[in-house]
Amino acid sequence: MDRDIRTVDDVLRLLDGLFAPGADRWTGGAADWWDGFYAERDRPVPFFAAAPDENLVEWLDRGLIGGRRALDLGCGPGRNALHL
Repeated sequence: MDRDIRTVDDVLRLLDGLFAPGADRWTGGAADWWDGFYAERDRPVPFFAAAPDENLVEWLDRGLIGGRRALDLGCGPGRNALHL
């Protein structure tokens, strides 16, 4: 695989290469694939962080966000929602 990243398409091709070739991740039928992905809770997943996004924390600390409601759908394990 060519690892030279120069365009958005290069990034997308690189990311697509990280998933199983037959994985249906982007269509309406992807639910089974994602359900299986999230079903194994003890599996290490490199893009899961136990802490909230550092920008969210900073904005809250600076008082830029507050007193509002949040709806966090399809955003991974809910680390930001839990922090809020």
